[in-house]
Amino acid sequence: LKLAGGMIRAIVVLLGVSPRSALPRFCSLFILPAGIRSVAAPAAMIPVPAVLHREGGSPWTWLPATAQRAPAGSSLVTIVYCPSGPALTWMMPWGALAGPLSPQETERLASVQQAQHRLHEQELGTPVAGYVSHLLGEVQQESRYLQLMELPDSVNTKVWEGALLLRDHLLSSRSDWRGCRVLELGAGIGLVGLALAAAGAEVVLTDLGSAMALLEANVEANMAIVQSSGGKAQVVELDWLVDAEQQQAALPCGGFDLVVGADVLYEYACIEPFYETAFRFGNELWLVQNINRAGSKPFLELVAASGLSLQRDHIVENYELWRVRKGERPEI
Repeated sequence: LKLAGGMIRAIVVLLGVSPRSALPRFCSLFILPAGIRSVAAPAAMIPVPAVLHREGGSPWTWLPATAQRAPAGSSLVTIVYCPSGPALTWMMPWGALAGPLSPQETERLASVQQAQHRLHEQELGTPVAGYVSHLLGEVQQESRYLQLMELPDSVNTKVWEGALLLRDHLLSSRSDWRGCRVLELGAGIGLVGLALAAAGAEVVLTDLGSAMALLEANVEANMAIVQSSGGKAQVVELDWLVDAEQQQAALPCGGFDLVVGADVLYEYACIEPFYETAFRFGNELWLVQNINRAGSKPFLELVAASGLSLQRDHIVENYELWRVRKGERPEI
């Protein structure tokens, strides 16, 4: 088992609770209290996550220090971060060696990671909660922060390029999502759905049971920002492979204005169930997809055979945005 998963399970044993209820407590172990990390704007007591971040190959920088030096103003910044414990063995923030590594090299590399981490904590005089993999938005002195944890455990505990691309396109299509009901399929850690909820949308984020603990923890951690923006965010476990009756029992509120997904078609068995699920609950789907994945061509063929409206937009190499709708597509 990977280190982060083992840490969660150990905490579950110590606390005597279920994995889902234990994860928010696990998250809190790596997030300093707001009073300790509110250094960006002391007068307003704007909390700044106690994490290290960097751009490209530049040195790791303390985010509260970046916020102190930032220009005046307010903004919404999204950070995706990994807690320090698993980050030191997964992200290798202090340098990696080309593998395969011998046991001795692996042990030496782990020692370097721990030593550099402790050195930075000593220099800062405070614990480092984690390491940022993505910082989205301009940091200003009174910025608010959507904080999304990712872990190395599985595909649905990490953020992927498709989710980053879909988030950017949805937010650039309109700035105010108030009054729009959105269903996200395959939400993962919640990057896309929480971005829309923070822009005012009413969002239901869905995924398989294995994703629920981290997804629920991320939604709960950001609920104050969502509510202050007039949005709503709800997490629902939803399996595309079960029948319509089971899906509607899990998600009785249909009639969504928009269904979204990010790079979720990578198994043949999921193509038709995904299609049926999307249009069971809404009439319009926005899907960012890697066109080289095995499920991409069969999905497009299914859409063509169904007679639905399809608009394909190239985004970056290998990725397209597909807008699929029953009937003529209105402006979203």
